[in-house]
Amino acid sequence: MLSSNFFVEFNRSLAEAVIDINEINRMGIFDLRKRLADIPGGSSLTMGYGAGGRSQIFNIGDRSVEVGPTAGEAEIRAALASPFLETKKKEQSQ
Repeated sequence: MLSSNFFVEFNRSLAEAVIDINEINRMGIFDLRKRLADIPGGSSLTMGYGAGGRSQIFNIGDRSVEVGPTAGEAEIRAALASPFLETKKKEQSQ
């Protein structure tokens, strides 16, 4: 039979692992600009939030793409490379 202490320690270890993973995957706009510098305008990328903060809106020049709140570099890159880009910026919440 497993002791309650085992579950406490397991829960603590799991919480620490989740925090570590989030730290590794966290990316700021400055990091993203560097990583997307190969895309024309990527070094001047800006980011805002959609209505209610439920999405991220990335802008390069007069182009804008909207992705989910947890989108990573690959999803953002794919959205920016899509031939279905909107040609006007979406209104962003402040």
